[in-house]
Amino acid sequence: MGRAHDFVPRREAQRVTWLQILVRNLSPDPGAFGVPEAMFADLQAKVDAAAEAYRTATSRITRTPIAVMVKDELLAGATDAARRVARLVQATPAVDDSQRFRLGLTVPQTPVRVVAPPSEPPGMWILSSVGRTVKVRLYDTEATTRRGRPVSATGAAVFYFVGDHPPADGRLWEFKRNVSRTTFTLTFPSDLAPGTKVWLSAYWFSARAERSRMSRPTSVNLPGGSLEVDHPLMA
Repeated sequence: MGRAHDFVPRREAQRVTWLQILVRNLSPDPGAFGVPEAMFADLQAKVDAAAEAYRTATSRITRTPIAVMVKDELLAGATDAARRVARLVQATPAVDDSQRFRLGLTVPQTPVRVVAPPSEPPGMWILSSVGRTVKVRLYDTEATTRRGRPVSATGAAVFYFVGDHPPADGRLWEFKRNVSRTTFTLTFPSDLAPGTKVWLSAYWFSARAERSRMSRPTSVNLPGGSLEVDHPLMA
């Protein structure tokens, strides 16, 4: 099992700075963070002593084996005191994540909600056909109270095929466009002869590039011909 991330810096120089920031941000009102005045005073005294010992032990003029030993002991004591204070702060309901961040404490991660990828294909309505522009609406076939896309879908990929019958082989379908809205228009080339039958199909896709099955093919005659659809038109 992996070790949890430690909010206390490992490098001594960074740790001293972190301790001083913790004290400075707590000092205006320790009680607001759930820290008793006596505990804060103890922390402040230990951090001040540790910071002074660190300066002495890291200076070329005053560095001695005794100074290094004193620094190690005082820094360990200040760190232990900071951990006790941090536990109180983390357990205080009134402290929010922005305050934890300013104190240099761990900000709890918001659990990621796993959303199942789209499974069922979209339903398709042909709303209108004007010239060579077709207005289409996709809808969630599993929803009973809403007509938008599924919660897990970020958009849909739309394909078309020109011919009398839709192909069973998905490789024969031509990609038309990706859409993020469920109502959109498709414009077809002007070289298509009047009355040409165009089949449409689509699938939902998620932000993780997961996709549903292709929808049942729906046809329309261009330009402005009669509609031939496999799903009833929306009332």
